[in-house]
Amino acid sequence: MVWPVAGRAQTGKVHTILWVSTEAQPDPFIAGFREGMRELGYVEGKDLTFVLRYAPGEPTAVQAMLPELLSKPADLIVSSGPAIQGIKAATGKSVLFAISGDPVALGIAQSLSRPGRNFTGSTFLSLDVAQKRVELLRELVPDLQTLAVSSNTNHPGEQAEYEATKAAANTLSMGLAYVPVRVRLRTRPRT
Repeated sequence: MVWPVAGRAQTGKVHTILWVSTEAQPDPFIAGFREGMRELGYVEGKDLTFVLRYAPGEPTAVQAMLPELLSKPADLIVSSGPAIQGIKAATGKSVLFAISGDPVALGIAQSLSRPGRNFTGSTFLSLDVAQKRVELLRELVPDLQTLAVSSNTNHPGEQAEYEATKAAANTLSMGLAYVPVRVRLRTRPRT
């Protein structure tokens, strides 16, 4: 999703990145992104510009902003975490994402091997980690009979992580007490 530096220099085009976030301003991730673009030879204010849109803790507010967001002349939309839920209706522009959940379960990819659509990015979902957590708990508490699992049911990929945890617990002859939790993000900032 990053343009070749040589091609950029020849066209003189100013590339616009629309940054959409549910983090508080300033987003803790944008500094690293800007640094990465500088390392690739892009100069903000010369051949690169950012349009920043924030809806702290409110993915539904991102969805409400969608008409305005999609009217922006952006070459790339960058979004992460809960903001992806609001921006997933963006179908005409390229979207770069980073999430901890399952992009297939979230509906922004058709499969991990062939995502399709206009979304690309990375996920930190690792079912192997779910198994490793159970194994580590067994090592720390060898007599553990029942493992309580509190899980956010709104998290994309939650069901797959639960199943991996359950399988690991079964392998180690441990019972599993599942405590589903629905986490709701604030709809209005506190004053």
